[in-house]
Amino acid sequence: MKNLAIFLLFNLTYNLSASDKPNILFIAVDDLKPLLGTYGYSEVISPNIDKLAEQGTTFTKSYCQWPVCGGSRASLMTGLYPESTGVMDLKTRMRDVNPDLITIPQHFKKNGYTTAGVGKIFDPRCVDNKNDLDKPSWSIPYTKYKLSKLKDKDKKRFADFADCDDNEMADGAIAEEGLKLMKKVAAKNKPFFLLIRQ
Repeated sequence: MKNLAIFLLFNLTYNLSASDKPNILFIAVDDLKPLLGTYGYSEVISPNIDKLAEQGTTFTKSYCQWPVCGGSRASLMTGLYPESTGVMDLKTRMRDVNPDLITIPQHFKKNGYTTAGVGKIFDPRCVDNKNDLDKPSWSIPYTKYKLSKLKDKDKKRFADFADCDDNEMADGAIAEEGLKLMKKVAAKNKPFFLLIRQ
């Protein structure tokens, strides 16, 4: 039952012609509580994400598959339990343990989609290498996420309450790169699966 949503999503792509296949925008956000208008929380003003949620699918229940992110991320992106992917730590590479597993973007790629992504969706220690973030999944090479342009004592800051433009922080830079990728994949004459991880 836990793989039902992914199975239903996968089934949608099998019976559609190329022109009928929907574009898929997969937004993953770390550390975001459901304190948004779309979840009935009126104190936060979030008109853009609320509008996007009205036009798409909003999940109201989520479960952490494993206590470390490597296992949870591999589970999310394959629809398999961590025991099946073999990733239950921050050093096991999922394809070393299970070379035949199929990821969500890989499935779409095999069914005629352009697949692209930016941000940290797989833990880089648990896939082929830190640059490709699971090369078999992407038709356009994965865009490496950027850290903050701001420095504090010669160290890049990942997140802060800094008085700066959004794109000077990691989340803003990832969002900006995601918009560029969306324009690029939308210009192709085929459906796309675009993953943006904030």
